[in-house]
Amino acid sequence: MGTEQFRKVIGTWAYRYWLDKTQMNCEENRIFFRLVYPHYTSVKCSSCGHTDKRNRKTRDIFDCLRCGHIDKADKNAAVNIRDRFLTGPYGAGFKPL
Repeated sequence: MGTEQFRKVIGTWAYRYWLDKTQMNCEENRIFFRLVYPHYTSVKCSSCGHTDKRNRKTRDIFDCLRCGHIDKADKNAAVNIRDRFLTGPYGAGFKPL
């Protein structure tokens, strides 16, 4: 096994290990754990919802082709992740049993 392959295996294992450990600790302390997948959040407009790879003009700038919304790319993605969390099953309207 080469060094690059070894790093891939260890990296994936460490991610899964810490994710499982965090989830277990949350459950033990009656804290609701939820994953929010970041797929396409960096190319989706947080204002109008238009998703296109060309919305990312540069690494740092987000510029929506549909509505013209301009923002920092990281901030735009963070807003999209927040919105996914709030509208998901554990969002604002969630009431534990």
